Amino acid sequence: MIPKLPLLRRLPYKSLNQGAQYDPFTLFIKYTMEGGYIVAPGLRFGDSQGDREIQQMIKDESSSFHEEFHWLQYNGTTVGAFLALLRYSQERTTINTLADPGTDYLSKSFQQRLQKNAIPIVPINNESAINASLLDEEDQLNVFRQIWYDHQLVYSIFNSSVSQDSISYPREQVFGEITSDLILYFCDRCGLRYPGNHLARKWFRFDDGEIVFVALSGKRLTTLGIFEGITTANELQLLHFRGASNEYIKKFVDLLDSSSYGVALIAFMTVLGLSPNNLDDLMSIIPTFNTVCDIALNPPLPPFFMCPPENSEHWFWRDIYPPLRLKQLVEAVNDVGFLPLGSQHESLCTYIDTLCTYIGWPSPNNYIHPFKRCNKVIDFDIVNYDPEEIRLDDSASQVLTVPPYVPASYERENGLESDFLGIAGRDNKHRDFEIKELSDFDYYHYLLWVQFKMWERRKKNLPAFINPIECRYKEELFHYYEDIGFGLLFGSIWTRPPFVWCSDDTWGYSTAYHIFNSWLFSSSCFHYFLFDIVAGTGKFDTSAYPPKMKEHKIFDTVRKSFDLTFRIKMEKEILRKEYPQKPLFALGKFLGTPRVLEAFERIGVKPEEYVLRHVMGDWGRAGNYYEITLTEEEQREGVRAISDTGKLNNWGVKNKGAITSSYTLPDKTEIWITTNYDRKYTTLYLLEER
Repeated sequence: MIPKLPLLRRLPYKSLNQGAQYDPFTLFIKYTMEGGYIVAPGLRFGDSQGDREIQQMIKDESSSFHEEFHWLQYNGTTVGAFLALLRYSQERTTINTLADPGTDYLSKSFQQRLQKNAIPIVPINNESAINASLLDEEDQLNVFRQIWYDHQLVYSIFNSSVSQDSISYPREQVFGEITSDLILYFCDRCGLRYPGNHLARKWFRFDDGEIVFVALSGKRLTTLGIFEGITTANELQLLHFRGASNEYIKKFVDLLDSSSYGVALIAFMTVLGLSPNNLDDLMSIIPTFNTVCDIALNPPLPPFFMCPPENSEHWFWRDIYPPLRLKQLVEAVNDVGFLPLGSQHESLCTYIDTLCTYIGWPSPNNYIHPFKRCNKVIDFDIVNYDPEEIRLDDSASQVLTVPPYVPASYERENGLESDFLGIAGRDNKHRDFEIKELSDFDYYHYLLWVQFKMWERRKKNLPAFINPIECRYKEELFHYYEDIGFGLLFGSIWTRPPFVWCSDDTWGYSTAYHIFNSWLFSSSCFHYFLFDIVAGTGKFDTSAYPPKMKEHKIFDTVRKSFDLTFRIKMEKEILRKEYPQKPLFALGKFLGTPRVLEAFERIGVKPEEYVLRHVMGDWGRAGNYYEITLTEEEQREGVRAISDTGKLNNWGVKNKGAITSSYTLPDKTEIWITTNYDRKYTTLYLLEER
């Protein structure tokens, strides 16, 4: 398990309105309703009792959209690409160091890490610093520990600076060294020629004291806060277009004011002399707010920019740190003016260019993703060069712009793009497919392809990336939304996360192609747990994955990958939970109320599926028999000392007490199942029938 320290947190993005979330570390999106957020366009947000179901559907829709938009942000901005590259560099550093076949001491380090109450390979103390007192000064892994730790520091600086408050270290030096390492590593992996370390290390090395953070009205504004601000603003727009009442939107705005989600939006309006409580003002400025946030989230960072600005030896913190960029942009809006509602692609591009020129920044409209096919490769023989001239050679670009393919028959059936069919330049007529085709690639190659697709589409569909709700609900802008395929069952595969966590804790994929899905999940999961290998001890923390996955054999593949990569034997239990497949108690006769049977019939699910979970010890919200423990007093006193339903069930299995499970059906209906203490009856009923 990983210590619960701010520096080591890997938290998903969560919607403020409901319970959906997107996790950039696992690539899972979690929905609050079955199948995502596709809701009939004509549904409106009513206020009467009969409209409650529609209201809930629209709330689920807005929450799900919020998280799908995070996927676009994380792969369609330079900040997202930078954070992904930073994380991947940390992962590859772990593999390259710890998988060295000539070092016996590595095996010893792993074995110690796998024990209970062990010391992590990189021990972090409560002040979020490396705990040097637990390490031997002569340990050969100390250099690796520092590099891994510095990666984590830079990630937290850029994503959520709150975790930095308790740490004292030379931020400017560390940021410059790690970012230059990313440049060199990226160029080496992708076939780009690069300058020596002495040049690269200057480009993102800031002056002492230059790295500062931003607080507005006592609240910290972070990059994560800007991500959440723009998605929440779009969520507000969706509720408005769906006909939510002013009273409901006002409650939502009040919730923003009391959380980190609203820091960016409220600061934007306050600086411009507008009140968030004036809903007309609020709705009219959201397109402008979304646009300045998009500019703020697209600073000149690797892998897009690998050189300093003209006539300077390095970049400045104020030009690359999103909260400081947002502060300058808000001030510029005062002079430049607001973006008109319903702006087309050309108007949006002009507005972005105008703001960037006003401040003196390169415009994101001119950025070129480095995976563009071109035979020309530039030498990094001077410090200042035109970043638009950076290209990959042809062989490298063919590998990195095309993801692992699916068979042509699937392309015909589901409308996936033709360039999703080949690897390393294979033409679309190629029909043979073997799993070995994927062996030279990992999940990061897939992310690079997604980034490439998004940046290519931004060149002509910018409104869909910045103001997607306007595009969805305004007829004159809908073609941008439609061209990309947002919300379509068989739309472009890069427009949504690859893995889906459903409301009933089942899980699946965004595409139906089994070999690709298995490869991508195994690769992403393997890299995800590298963090646990280094920073954790004992069993791996699998809480970021759907509960039912812990019983799935796919985790065995990941565990075997660790065995092969690091030459260590890992027990199955370290990743996967295996429960005995036998009933825990007798069920007796089945009884079901008419309403609960009607509920099952309505969604097309057999009651027996839930009864089976009940008798096997999977009690839904009440927990799992095999994960619940009782104290000595609870075991002795039983119902007199226990109030928790899960613990009562656990005691009841051993002492013939009543067993109660509670589940939420896919349509949000809550059902209960109770087996009597004498095991004569098992009854199914709705929550309100208790």
